[in-house]
Amino acid sequence: MYLRPVHAEHDVPTLRSLIADVRLGILVTAIQSETYPLLQSTHIPWLLHVDDPESETELGTLRGHMAKQNPQAKVLVEHVAAETGWETEEDVMVLFTSPADHYISPQYYKDTKPNSGKVVPTWNYASVTAYGRAKIYTSTNPDITAFLQQQMHQLTHKCETSESSLQNEWKVSDAPDTYVAALRKAVIGIEIKIGRLEGKWKMSQEMGEADRAGVVEGLEKAGERGKAVATIVETRNAETGKKTV
Repeated sequence: MYLRPVHAEHDVPTLRSLIADVRLGILVTAIQSETYPLLQSTHIPWLLHVDDPESETELGTLRGHMAKQNPQAKVLVEHVAAETGWETEEDVMVLFTSPADHYISPQYYKDTKPNSGKVVPTWNYASVTAYGRAKIYTSTNPDITAFLQQQMHQLTHKCETSESSLQNEWKVSDAPDTYVAALRKAVIGIEIKIGRLEGKWKMSQEMGEADRAGVVEGLEKAGERGKAVATIVETRNAETGKKTV
């Protein structure tokens, strides 16, 4: 991604936190195939595993699954083999984007707009991109059953317990065993040991104090979504010594 230094986030726990909170990430692959397109992408709910949650440097491992009938799954299965440890030869990419994002109007800027007019619309957002080789669990991989059973149970538990509106947790074991077993046969498992993380928090850091104050003021009038972004703008700039007020 295009990553200006002013927008770059390097703190690993912060990057992991966004991934763990968002969970839904876009898997992007570029794999040569005579049958399937080179570039493919799929939205997948991911579970981020870290051995030491207190670690400042551990990047973690992403675990997910996708339908076998998905063309991206087919090219992944076609690409890997036991000789390679069922891993892709090159890195894949998973993109996570915070739900807190918002349009930024030039009218928000209290300093630059009235004084020079040299402003244009932009968008504030936060995202994390994870890179790493993907290990594929499919019918030729003997570990597939154990992997999918653990991944599905853990992901469901994470999602169910994160929803405050749910009074009772639904568990995979609540469904008939034969039904779950049939569903497992229709998917592949994906495990990505993250080798690199890139984080981008584009929250008006490049603007002056008066302009940032105007951004916060404008966003706070833009509904709940705007208020959420305004809070991040204030927090991010306070952390870098650029308070908006």
